[in-house]
Amino acid sequence: MEPQKYSAQDIANWFVLYNQKFVDEGEAELITPLKLQKLLYYAQATFLAIKDEALFEDEIYKWEFGPVVPTLYKKYSDLGARGIEPTSVDTGGTKKVDDFYEQLLEASYEKYNRFSAYGLSEKTHSETPWQRTKRNEIISKQAIQEYFKKNVYVDEKLFAEIPCQSEFPRKWYDASEDSFWESYVK
Repeated sequence: MEPQKYSAQDIANWFVLYNQKFVDEGEAELITPLKLQKLLYYAQATFLAIKDEALFEDEIYKWEFGPVVPTLYKKYSDLGARGIEPTSVDTGGTKKVDDFYEQLLEASYEKYNRFSAYGLSEKTHSETPWQRTKRNEIISKQAIQEYFKKNVYVDEKLFAEIPCQSEFPRKWYDASEDSFWESYVK
């Protein structure tokens, strides 16, 4: 499969629009700019670890509250802690995410959206790629990929329907980590 060329904005739009289904059903709140940044980071990490390719080429930087794509920070910073309304998403230049990528994005959303924005921020602060990067510098894709391939579990049930499931390392699940992060669930 030829690697897709998405921008962080394409993926941000996907998260905001996908989340709206759950908002409409009363099962979720609008995604805040802070939470969006962390969802982008974890989606990028998922793709780097599972597909050995970047989901988007935009760089992710280490900022005080965790990983950030600066262009998206600038775009949504005026919202503060308010959620991003789907009506504010400009889909005119947005590239449609293909079915395979969408399956992985849905799985990443399901895994990480259950945490609050600050829970995700704290989670990133405990991980090696963020810890080993100097403030305001790029968190390298290689560091993210190596860490997530080696240390982070992926609940295999979450990815069971995805055709490439045989590519997942079986040692990713760590029950102790899961129980620790459960305390950050909304």
